[in-house]
Parts: sequence; structure tokens; C-alpha cells
Amino acid sequence: MTKEIEILKREEREKTFLWRGRGGKLYNPKDMKTRHLFYTLKMIWNHSAPEDMKFKPYQEYNFSSFYTPEYTTKAVRFLFAELKTRKDILPYSHRLRVMGERIKKIKQMENNQLIN
Repeated sequence: MTKEIEILKREEREKTFLWRGRGGKLYNPKDMKTRHLFYTLKMIWNHSAPEDMKFKPYQEYNFSSFYTPEYTTKAVRFLFAELKTRKDILPYSHRLRVMGERIKKIKQMENNQLIN
């Protein structure tokens, strides 16, 4: 029974996500404007992608230890999922498509390294 409760708790946590902005303010992605969602996603991307896959120019930020790889990975999933629900996504669609292509390329490179 305990294992089942832990699984349910984990699933519930996975359904919710709050982005922690500058200054510690918390945002539910559903309440963020599309522009804010996109630029938050782009900021995370530019601070985690390989140099040749970053969108330039970009501003570098110093992230606190709060922004762990696990947290930013979860952020990307939730922010991207919310962006896909928006009707006003057109101004950002090209860069989102490029991000998707670059993610596929990164995964392919990782898979090739595992094989070799």
C-alpha cells in the first residue's frame, strides 16, 4: 500500500509545476503570457544547450543552486507543453521548431555515444 501511495504522490507532483522567476516569485505556466513562456524557455535553452546550438545573441544569467538540472528539465517540459496550447504562438513557432530539431540532434548524438 505504501508503494502505491508514493506512486500517486509522485504522479500528483508531476502534474504541477511552478516557475520560479527572478526575485523568487512563483508562476504557474498557465498564468504566464506567451511571450514570457517563450523567453523563459529560450533562457533555459541558452544556458544548457551546446554552444553551437544556442540562440544568439543572448544574455547570460547566474542561476542559483535552486535551478537544478532536474528542475530546469521539468521546466522545459511544462513550459513547452503550455506553449503548445497557445493560439498566439506564431511569432515564436520558427524558433520552437529549431529547438525541437536541435533536441533531436542532441539525442541522436547521445545515442551514438552509447553505441560506441
